[in-house]
Amino acid sequence: MGELSLPRYEGTGAVLYSAVFGEYDRVLKASSCDSIKSFILFTDNEDLVVEGWEVIYVLATNLSSKALNRMYKLRPHIYIPNASFTIYIDGNVGFESNAFEPLILYFEKNILDIMTMTHFSRYCIYDEAEVLLRSSRVKPLVLLKEIIGYYRIGFRKQCVMGENNLIIRSKYGSQQTGDIWWEKYANGCGRDQLSLPVVIWETNVVHAAYPFNVRELNSLKYQLHNVNFDRNVVKSVVRYLFLIVPFKIIRKVLSF
Repeated sequence: MGELSLPRYEGTGAVLYSAVFGEYDRVLKASSCDSIKSFILFTDNEDLVVEGWEVIYVLATNLSSKALNRMYKLRPHIYIPNASFTIYIDGNVGFESNAFEPLILYFEKNILDIMTMTHFSRYCIYDEAEVLLRSSRVKPLVLLKEIIGYYRIGFRKQCVMGENNLIIRSKYGSQQTGDIWWEKYANGCGRDQLSLPVVIWETNVVHAAYPFNVRELNSLKYQLHNVNFDRNVVKSVVRYLFLIVPFKIIRKVLSF
């Protein structure tokens, strides 16, 4: 997944953006916010028109819809280079007028480089890995290789794992982390929330997770992604016995 010449947004000021490719999300309308100058939607759907969004059409490439989303999500310093700061949101998150004002205030008051949202149920990447091993969303051996690699370089719980459906980044924060994050994501199991805490720890940027989750804020509207998961009971039992149980034992022995 190398460098591609993808459309960029050249505007300045504060930019809120989303990147929706394929049929993964149904985009909700954008409502105004006093502190945000532009609302940008990158998409491969040339017929998509959503109230409040400036749509930038991205021609089909050899990348998957998921990879295209991550190109924009992880690297705003490349694709929105002139923004003073960016707010990324998943396409399944809607918002009311001025919904982001408290979040921006928290971001600026604490002089942050990156702000994620508190995860709704998990604290660290090893908790997340355990949940992922239960599912069919990742290849388990690739996931374990990634997680073991982070453990070996000394990462434990130095940085909390947030939920990456809403991320605020300064220009500096994006520049320091975006390319490294993309590299780890591209070489990993395909779950960007596993690598971001490691990148934040390695680059020493100033990070915090907002005290609330997207689902807890009345000004934000969360809807499920358009995706189906494998519910095969036999596979679930096999994964539990041969992946989850050994992983739990290893975590207990090594205390991580």
